Amino acid sequence: MMTLVERHQNILDRVRRDQRVRIAQLSRELAVSSVTIRKDLRLLEQKNLIYRRGGQAFAKQEPVPSFIQQVERKDVDGYAGLAFAAAGLLAQGDSIMVAAGRSMLALAERIPEALTLTVVTSSLEVALSLLDRSSVETMQLPGLVNRSGMAASGSYALNALQGMFFDKCFLNVDGIDPRYGLTMDCYHHAELSKEVIRLSKSVIVLADSSQFGKRTFSRIVGIDKVDQVITDSGIDRKIAARLTMLGITVTIV
Repeated sequence: MMTLVERHQNILDRVRRDQRVRIAQLSRELAVSSVTIRKDLRLLEQKNLIYRRGGQAFAKQEPVPSFIQQVERKDVDGYAGLAFAAAGLLAQGDSIMVAAGRSMLALAERIPEALTLTVVTSSLEVALSLLDRSSVETMQLPGLVNRSGMAASGSYALNALQGMFFDKCFLNVDGIDPRYGLTMDCYHHAELSKEVIRLSKSVIVLADSSQFGKRTFSRIVGIDKVDQVITDSGIDRKIAARLTMLGITVTIV
């Protein structure tokens, strides 16, 4: 069995030779789980030796495609606590909807290896991150792509949802007000989220504490449609208590 140092050197040699390599390929070649490879790549990226994105590792000297540079790793990893809590809610065989955003990408990257899931997403980045997961069937929604958020919305996305049902949907929103409900800056994404909620058995919102008490441009639904909120310790305790009184499970990480 290889030592950690030997495995890291093998990964670096492979990436430098081919310029980019998929996590699934490294997992097969080095006879370790993809979870182990992801940890290895995270360490190598922290040392500024590679760049990882969408289930792949890139050689540092290779120009990374501009769409891959959209989200900084530190922004995604900042949602690790929320993402781990959300991933812990998943069950074998679940059909889930994963929206777009940094917290959603963090969740996708932390889906347990042992689970067999069907994942529908509006996010190109989420779909890319799951390509190496043979146990996850991934469906990318079509539609008008928001360049800044790399997510599809509009009538094509809404039509694609027809006939679907989700055990759980995981949403990222721009505002949460206990009285007004969930809101988003973008009307089209708000309409897509509204339809996803209608089709879901359980609605789970991942939000950092700065989003509470805010109302933005487009209302999605009232707060009564939400089953669980996962947030950080900065949430106002009065708001957390209010949500709990309304029957919403509040998980603080």
